[in-house]
Amino acid sequence: MRAAEGSLQDATQQAETHRQEVQRHESDLQAAVSRLAELQAQIGADKTQHFDEMRRAAHLQNEAVASKAQVDNLRRERDRLRQRTNVAAESLASVDVELQELLQAETQLLDRLQPGPQTLLENKQNTSAFAPCANAPMNASRSFAKTAAAWQAGSRC
Repeated sequence: MRAAEGSLQDATQQAETHRQEVQRHESDLQAAVSRLAELQAQIGADKTQHFDEMRRAAHLQNEAVASKAQVDNLRRERDRLRQRTNVAAESLASVDVELQELLQAETQLLDRLQPGPQTLLENKQNTSAFAPCANAPMNASRSFAKTAAAWQAGSRC
């Protein structure tokens, strides 16, 4: 019986060792299941965050494309306005030159139209000297040279 008792004790001790081992495995399994649940929750959160970041990235790319298009449009508008400014400046310069020419022409014309008193007196004297000849008949046989020679000689007509 002693042998049976020893055998029972060995079997009981062995069973206790296996029970402790099973409890340790169950504890490890519970920890693994708990960790697996944590990791699955983290994966779900990461997927959601990744989706949000992808949506945000797409939105930012759309904004970048729209901003680039706006910059291109503004550059074209600036270039168009610069060209219009250059054309207007050239036109203005041309108008300024023309205005200066017109002002000079006006000044010359006014100088010719408004002669000084001395010039008026000289013109009046010259026309009065020719007054007797104005009514004289022009003779076809009489040439300009003969008329000029007669004038210089003192003959009036």
